[in-house]
Amino acid sequence: MKFLSKINFYGKRFFLVLSLLIMIGSLAIALQTLPQKTQLSQKAQTLSSPPQKVRISNITPNSFTVSWVTSHKVSGAVIYGENKENVENKSTVSPKQVDERGENAISYTHSVTIGNLNPGSKYYFKILSGNKTYLSALNGNWAEIGIAESVILPYEFSFSPDSPISSSNTPGSFSGESLAFAPCSNPEGQVLSSCFRPNLIYGQVINEDSSIFPEALVYVEVPEKSNLLSVLASEDGRWALSLANFLKSDLSGRLSYLPGIDLLRIRAVGSPSREAILYEPIPFVTKLFQDQPKPILLTLLSLPDQPTITETTTSTASITPTPRPTSPPPLAKLNLSISIPGKNGEKCPTRNANFFINEEGSSPITQKIRLIPKNDQYTATIAFQKIGDYSFALHAEGYLKQNLGSTTIEKGDNSFNPKVTLLAGDLDNNNVVNALDLSLLLKEINQKTPRSFMGDFDCNGLINDKDLAILTANYRKKGN
Repeated sequence: MKFLSKINFYGKRFFLVLSLLIMIGSLAIALQTLPQKTQLSQKAQTLSSPPQKVRISNITPNSFTVSWVTSHKVSGAVIYGENKENVENKSTVSPKQVDERGENAISYTHSVTIGNLNPGSKYYFKILSGNKTYLSALNGNWAEIGIAESVILPYEFSFSPDSPISSSNTPGSFSGESLAFAPCSNPEGQVLSSCFRPNLIYGQVINEDSSIFPEALVYVEVPEKSNLLSVLASEDGRWALSLANFLKSDLSGRLSYLPGIDLLRIRAVGSPSREAILYEPIPFVTKLFQDQPKPILLTLLSLPDQPTITETTTSTASITPTPRPTSPPPLAKLNLSISIPGKNGEKCPTRNANFFINEEGSSPITQKIRLIPKNDQYTATIAFQKIGDYSFALHAEGYLKQNLGSTTIEKGDNSFNPKVTLLAGDLDNNNVVNALDLSLLLKEINQKTPRSFMGDFDCNGLINDKDLAILTANYRKKGN
């Protein structure tokens, strides 16, 4: 028994010593691999790379975003404050905001949003790139010697019961198209104003070979009309922005934009040498004349005389629409004016419309436009990228499709006033006036607040027997 006890005793000691040796070995391996895991981050912190293509975006009364690119993968942050001298002085401690991906994020692209600021105040900032700080130099670049850049925030915008607000009763920019608003009430059920419908655009950033480009900076603006919005794309290249965040270019208030007329300039920046830019009409909010907005593919191209930085993944883009070529600003504009039939008042509703463009030898194009009442006419502006001879047709809300004739588009502004009569009554937009249209009109007739004024054909602000007579005069008629 004593012999067996000794064996058991020494066996336990053996396994205890063996366990201690395994633990010590594991700790040694961990201590050896720890520097390897942090080596890249530490190297990025000790490197420096001057900021390039610095942009200020997403300005609100309480916040703004600073974004830039670098030639090397480094960390990034923004040092800011209301005192210019304190920000510029290296010995003074000022608030610091790190990249939205975290303090240890290293990348060619950098995006820092600074919040909880005072409305109407002026803020100064400099950029911390790697282990060095950079200021705005006189030559437009960013260098270690320079001055702090500044941004002035707008004051809080006052609430107006006549202006559209968001579905959560907060201010937001809005589409100026008809049917874009609906009654908006507070928790007590009181109607406060018209609610805007957020107009989302989204897409993906890819390379020329359709592989994904991760974490590019995407910028969106309405040139000469809006401030600049930005977003950092995800690791799979996806991005999304709400146009409800637009402000006027002078930051004096929310922007009212015109879908189908106002152009968006969309830019993606992946590095100092990789960019994409295109122009897109603002999509309509309402679904009457469109399906869901289509994703926008931004294909990064290498800029000339720039070193190429390879940053790709092996997977391919998961959004399948055909990449859209970059588009220059419009070469010509067509100012359309068309008489309003049966007009007997001054309250004509604004109408959405499909504008059909035909050029000999080319495929027909359909462009969504907005018909705006002016005096006795509906007016619209259509952008063209190519001059030449065109023929047109129009299908407006509440009217049958109508051929408008042809004209020659020349460079610059062109006027077109076709001598045609629009036939009213097509309320369901199926290009025929039938029993369904009659039923839709009868539901709204003599209502104090009709859900839609598309049946107000005589523009007197009411839907009544006169509008019914106009519809029945075109009953069973079909469009071109």
